[in-house]
Amino acid sequence: MIKNLVPLALGLVTAVVQPYPTFARPKARPAEAPNVHFQRPGGKNYSLTDLRGAVVVVDFWASWCPACRRSLPQLEALNKKYHEANVVFIGVDDEDRETIDKFSRSNQLHFFTIQDDDDEITQAFNVEAIPNTFVIDKEGHISATIEGFDGSEDELQEAIENALGDK
Repeated sequence: MIKNLVPLALGLVTAVVQPYPTFARPKARPAEAPNVHFQRPGGKNYSLTDLRGAVVVVDFWASWCPACRRSLPQLEALNKKYHEANVVFIGVDDEDRETIDKFSRSNQLHFFTIQDDDDEITQAFNVEAIPNTFVIDKEGHISATIEGFDGSEDELQEAIENALGDK
């Protein structure tokens, strides 16, 4: 009986020690951004697919959120920096329009913020906490997600540059 187990044991040891072939896995394609619809001031309707060809930064925020209040000036700085680079910044907030507009004016935020009072957009992006920022590449795929705010714009700037193809 032991004679029969020795070859089996040697075979198992050999199988474990010898290298096994590896297979390159294709890089997973980023998830496609949900095609949400929204209305800009003046009543014109848009959807995210209308913005294909541009990099889109979608930032979920609220005026009552301390981390959002710290992140928004840096988001606005990037909005100004990439204004001519085919990058569109969109905020999403579930507060009333008057609160959004008053806060945006007093904080000199020049990007448009969608009023998501029914949480349709928030649910489409599966946002559970704010601030939460998504970078959508020119083909409409989510290329980066940034949850929270660490005090620096570096991560978002790098994600934008990657989506633009500059890095």
